[in-house]
Amino acid sequence: MEVRLLGVNAPERDECYGPEAAVWLTETIDGKEVGLAVAPELDQFDRMLAVAVVEGINVNLASLSSGHALVVSADGIDRSSFVAAEDEARAAAVGMWADDICGAGGPRATLGIETIDFDPPGPDEVETVTIVNSGTENIDLDGFILRDESSVNRFELPAWPLAGGDRFVVMISDCSSAASIPMTWWCSEQPVFNNDGDAALLLDPFGRVVALARY
Repeated sequence: MEVRLLGVNAPERDECYGPEAAVWLTETIDGKEVGLAVAPELDQFDRMLAVAVVEGINVNLASLSSGHALVVSADGIDRSSFVAAEDEARAAAVGMWADDICGAGGPRATLGIETIDFDPPGPDEVETVTIVNSGTENIDLDGFILRDESSVNRFELPAWPLAGGDRFVVMISDCSSAASIPMTWWCSEQPVFNNDGDAALLLDPFGRVVALARY
């Protein structure tokens, strides 16, 4: 049966840093005895969820601290330890957090995710995500991707020159009542961000994560 590592999400093979993450996992477990602490539930693709241990090493945590995966919300993990491991890799700029990956030759854009309104009041719910340019130079948002931690929900930002200090607000709804759809609206039949915990990530045109906000 196929096993997915609990509480982590590595890039897909066709995404930025996906091949490197796959090689790392293969080299970490190949030919070794793997212990599994299995979660009671399966994932949405009926795969077993588990924490894997190889030679005394928690593979799930190691994938985060080495920069080969991101944290995803899950029962049965020490979330604070998982997030700390991810933060450690990000601060050290290792793995997927290095600047010179996926064909990129320069530093990441000075963009941040300022707020996530994931549970707005009222019957006509509109989630919002506010992106801010914390630098001084204009940044064209064309080709940037906003997504949730699962990576299932994605929105490609429009060509939009965002000046230093300015903000861009993405509005998320089913767009059923809109006469026309402005470029700032992300039309989704279902809410994108989970009320019980999620994350918003902003990817640059190379596929690198340039901003991440959790709640």
